[in-house]
Parts: sequence; C-alpha cells; structure tokens
Amino acid sequence: MRKILLAICIWLVPATAPAGAWLRDKGTGFFSTSAYLIDPNSGGNHYAGIYMEYGVAARLTLGLDLGRGVSGNGKTIGFLKLPIGSLMGPHHIVLDLGFGEIAGNPTFRPGLSYGRGFSGRLGDGWVSLETAIELNLRDKTSDYKADLTIGLNRDDRHKLMLQFQSGKAVGDPPFLRMVPSVTRSIGKDWLLELGVTQEVIGGNASGLKISLWRYF
Repeated sequence: MRKILLAICIWLVPATAPAGAWLRDKGTGFFSTSAYLIDPNSGGNHYAGIYMEYGVAARLTLGLDLGRGVSGNGKTIGFLKLPIGSLMGPHHIVLDLGFGEIAGNPTFRPGLSYGRGFSGRLGDGWVSLETAIELNLRDKTSDYKADLTIGLNRDDRHKLMLQFQSGKAVGDPPFLRMVPSVTRSIGKDWLLELGVTQEVIGGNASGLKISLWRYF
C-alpha cells in the first residue's frame, strides 16, 4: 500500500494545483457517494458517505453531508454556503454554516474555505483549504478538521487530486491522512474516483477510496 501511495504522489507532484470554496451556479447541483475500504489489519474500519450541494441563488448554496464526523461517529449535517466578498477574481472565500447531529448529539458546524484556480503548462488546476469546527451542543465540546486539496484537470475526462485530511477529536490525538486519487468521466455528467488513503499521523490505517460523482 505504501509503495502504491508513493507512486501516485510522485505522479502528482509536478502538477501545479480547484475544490471546496466554490458555490454552485443557481439551478445546478452536485452529488457524490464515497466508500473507504480500510484494511482491518492496519487498524481502521470501513466507512461511507453521501454529499450533496445545490445552488438556490447566485450567492447561496445548500447541501447535505452524511457519513462520519471527525470523531469517527455517524453524522447528518445540513449546511449552507455563503461567499465572503466577490464571486469574481482568482480568490474565493466561503462561509459554511451547518447544523445536524453527530453520534445522536445536536451539532453546529461553522467552517471557512479558501480556494484558487490556476492555469499552467500541465493544464487547469485548483487548490482549496477547508476548515470546520464540529461543536457538540449537548456537552459543549468541539472537534476540529482541516482538509487541503490540490487538483489538476489533465484533460476533458481525467482529474488528478491529492488531499491531506487532518483533524482533532476530543480525547483523541490529532490525525493526518493522505488521499491521492484519479477521477475519470464515465458518461454524461458522471465521474468515477479511485484512490488510496494512508494515515501518516495518529495511526497507520490504509485502504482504498471509491467515489461516484454526478453533476446536475
């Protein structure tokens, strides 16, 4: 697994690096379902999630996030995304306000994201930083997360991505995971993402990531 991870990372390194801090155009949406198949011998467990966004106005996107929170417990979070500043220009900053539950506890999830697109000799790309706090409204504890994504559109059908997923849950040590992946168009508005995940801080869990994307 580590050799596969290293090979994919080396492939991605030359790419100058979009994702996360962009709102959906009014009347358009995005859906993805993901599964992480973790090697039980590496100390992890399988998990899956569903993520949806829909642009209800030029400056308002609504969404639903189902899956696993920073603590590893099940989550159901509805959220809205609002831009800070202009929608034009290279820099994008978005305020994310979510509310729902994690492990059955009412949870408020404020977040802030930054993104920037670019063009280079290898193609168009993006970089995005997404941060959030999962505030348990019952016991007033907080979990923290920050994800950095670097991506490159290789052509009309392929994207290369490298994501660093980090976080800190109450009572647990901080963690950092690397998730390099390749996304390929498999039909009109459908894409398949295949990747690997490797925990590099806080544990040794490793496995595969499989996602299906749909734009509408």
